[in-house]
Amino acid sequence: MRKFVVSLLVILTLCFLGVSVTATATTMTMTVSPPGQMTTSVTGAATLETFNSGILPAGYTVVSCKYPAGCGVLSPATHHDNPTGDTTDFLATGQGTITIDLATIESSFGLKSIDYFGLYWGSIDPYNSVSFWDGSHEVDSFTGTQVASTAAAMGIPLTLGKSSLFVNFFANGNTWTTIELTSTSPNFESDNHAFGPVPEPATMALMGLGLVVVALIFRRRKGASGHAERG
Repeated sequence: MRKFVVSLLVILTLCFLGVSVTATATTMTMTVSPPGQMTTSVTGAATLETFNSGILPAGYTVVSCKYPAGCGVLSPATHHDNPTGDTTDFLATGQGTITIDLATIESSFGLKSIDYFGLYWGSIDPYNSVSFWDGSHEVDSFTGTQVASTAAAMGIPLTLGKSSLFVNFFANGNTWTTIELTSTSPNFESDNHAFGPVPEPATMALMGLGLVVVALIFRRRKGASGHAERG
């Protein structure tokens, strides 16, 4: 029993130190937050880009845009397709693609690595997509339709083309260099982009399970010791 407890504590220590104790995943994880939440709630992450300066931030590049007036940083005062409840400037791809260079984000905000990205995704459409790249290799990609499926599985109502939700993406051990926001039809609106080095969902679950197991073991040992004394 002692060996088991020691091994479990070693695993938990590695988790707290940020060392992965599982095999590297080949796919990422996407989750959605409850309606009305417009910023990240993921521990360790921070909302770094709100686009309130009115200009495209460093690291963001418009790669293609069929309708220039509808892409880049837009104001709800002149464009009425802002994400639900968002009264500040927001980002829009128009019919095209905007890339995010993560090396620039890391340098600008003093981050050592980025394995989490979150955004308030406005009027989620089937033709919107977020893709993650490691150099020229596409790690994973998610469409508005997949967001809707994930929301449904989590019991969160979503109407394509109307609903706005905060969406979270976890690297799960993969490496990103670039994120692409793409829409094949106008428009893909978003705001409150969040980044950070955060524990992977599987690691957080392992930590929670491990702590529960340790508590039960020590509770059982304490109970057994108490019975022995009374005997």
